[in-house]
Amino acid sequence: MTDIEKILSKYEVPKRTGQIKVTIEEVEAKTGIKLSEDYIDFLINYEGFGNFIGEKYVHLWDLEELVEQNEGYFILENLPATIGIGSNGAGELIALERINEENVKIVLTPFIDLS
Repeated sequence: MTDIEKILSKYEVPKRTGQIKVTIEEVEAKTGIKLSEDYIDFLINYEGFGNFIGEKYVHLWDLEELVEQNEGYFILENLPATIGIGSNGAGELIALERINEENVKIVLTPFIDLS
């Protein structure tokens, strides 16, 4: 069991049971961001997640929600090097921001005025 699998099982993140309607390639093409292998593994094998980790609430969007949420919040339009992956439930976006072709960083930014 990998470290991430241990964490996901600790927080009872539901394993994916149904067929996926969106491909990783579609998400990467739409967002222009190459997703990391561990995040791809999460998206393919687990459903979205919403729970407290310690004292902080974390809601990670499901693979099928990624493009819809990013378009709905105008993330791709206002932050072209960024893909939203969830929220903290308190008005802040959890996102991956492209540093260069091979590296991304995790950022937390207010949903208000993403421009």
